[in-house]
This record gives sequence, structure tokens and C-alpha cells, in this order.
Amino acid sequence: MNGFAWLSPAALHFLWAIPLLLLLAARAERLRSEALAAFALEETRAYLAGERSRRRRGLKSGLALAAFVLAVLALARPSWDAGKPAPGKGRDIVVLLDVSRSMLARDLPPNRLEYAKDGLRELAGRLRGDRIGLVAFAGTSGVRCPLTTDFDFFRLALDEVSPESVTRGGTDIAQAIRSALNEGFDDLAQRAREIVILTDAEDHGLAAAAAAREAAGRSIRVSVVGLGAEANGARIPVIEDSAERFLTYRGAEVWSRLNSAGARLIAEAGGGRAALAGRGAMNLGEELAGLLSASRGRAQNRRREVFAFLLAAAVASLLAALAVPERKRS
Repeated sequence: MNGFAWLSPAALHFLWAIPLLLLLAARAERLRSEALAAFALEETRAYLAGERSRRRRGLKSGLALAAFVLAVLALARPSWDAGKPAPGKGRDIVVLLDVSRSMLARDLPPNRLEYAKDGLRELAGRLRGDRIGLVAFAGTSGVRCPLTTDFDFFRLALDEVSPESVTRGGTDIAQAIRSALNEGFDDLAQRAREIVILTDAEDHGLAAAAAAREAAGRSIRVSVVGLGAEANGARIPVIEDSAERFLTYRGAEVWSRLNSAGARLIAEAGGGRAALAGRGAMNLGEELAGLLSASRGRAQNRRREVFAFLLAAAVASLLAALAVPERKRS
């Protein structure tokens, strides 16, 4: 992404506190005047009013409010492109693997989840000079393998993930993307960064596209592999008392279908590509390598953060507010 971007835009919500702070300052001024009127004689009130400057109190309040605003802006981490991109030196790839129960549907052999795992194992065998990490998600998400060049460790982590790896069912892709942004990447190397999501995309919401857009704002490309059949879908098997049945809702069997429109929307928002596995006609490992091939050797945009300057200005404003005397000089 070129130009300006907030790297932690959620912090800007603190700016909604400004009207409250202004109301509190106005209330404090009114209470001060009422207290003076209640406990001081008229001559004393006139003297005290002459000794204290309302303009200086306003200046102190204004400087304190400026310090608050500058601190919030610093927390939001404003940044600009730093100029010429750094040459690409390998990639950091964080895989988001959907482990919700719908991924046990068998419209891909042997089921969507195992089909995705097989493709990721093949992808790991194709990587050279890259790091790869794994986030498992459903209704919640968690890092199962931090970024590593130990592809055997990645495969081991991959073998262990299942629907029991998460504490809540569902498909919250937005939270998974934000987990990758907050916990999946590090700042140890200037590399091209990628998020690859393998899911049936049954999220249905726009929050995932917004999270993908946030990732793109941090120069992290988001691609999606949609898993499952679009038209008929498949039933979701459930094992109970060593017997298999299919998941039902209000007495009817649940059929899970690929949300191809959702997969494309997320990829488009994240500046990446979408691939639809359908009923398994594609070689998934090869398809994943193709999705990532565009980033091989891609220059990594360097961004210059300026939060330190804003933080310094906030401290200076606060110190200035403390230094302004309320009493008039004689």
C-alpha cells in the first residue's frame, strides 16, 4: 500500500472520549466558581478572581487535551512509505486453517480438513528460504506453529489440529486474520508477508473483508482457498457412542456449502487471489504454490512509523500544561 496508513486503527476509538473530557473540564470550572461563591466573602472572591487567570486555566486544559489526542494518535501508529522498497529475501507465510466442524464434510476426499492438510504438507515441501506458521481457527483462533523454517515441525503441528483444537465452534475469519496480524508475524526480518486462508468461508459476514483490508494496509497480502462444493454441498458427520450420524438442526440434516462469494470478497479486500477447490479436481499443493508465486522475490515495502514523535509531543504538551501557573504574576 502506498502513502499513509494507520497500523493500529482501533486505538482511534479513544478519540470519542474528547467530548466527555470537555464536559468534565467545564463542570470542574463551574464547581470551582460555585465553591468560591459559597465559602468566600465578596471582597475575598474579587481578590481571588484577580489572582487567578481563567485564560491560563483554559490554556492548561487545552494543553492537557492536546497531550491526550497526541497520545491516542501515537497508539494508532501512523506510518508512511519510507521510499524505495527493500529487496525481497524470502517470505513469511502464515496459514489460517479452518478447523470448524463443517470442514469434516466429505465433498473433498477424505474430507475438507484432511484435504487441506495434504495440500499444506506438499506446499511445505516446495518452500525454499521462506518461513511458515499456522493458525487454527473456528469461532476462536490460536497460533499452533510460529513462523519457522523447520518444515517438519510445521507438519507435526498440522497433524495435530482438529475441531477439538479450538474452544468454540463457528467460523470467525476476521478474528483469525487479526490473530495472525497480532501474534503470527514478527519484526525480525524485512520479508514479503502473506496470509493464506483455507476455509469453506461460511462466515457470511463483512468483518472478514475489513480485517483483510487492514492486513493489506500493513503490506500483508491475503489469499483464500475455498474448500467444498458450491451447489449441493455435503452433510457434516458426527460421531456419537462409536456410531456415525450427521449433524441436524431443528430435526433437519445440515448441508454445508462453499461460500465462494465470501472467499472472493476476502481475497479482493486483502489484495490477494482466490482459488476454489470445488470437489478436489485441482492439485491443492500446486495451487497453493501458485497463489504464493507472485510474492517470490517481491520487494517488501518499508514503512516509516512516526508514533515516537507524536508521543514526544504528547509528553511535551503535558509538561507544558503542568508548568503553566494559574496565578497571575505580580
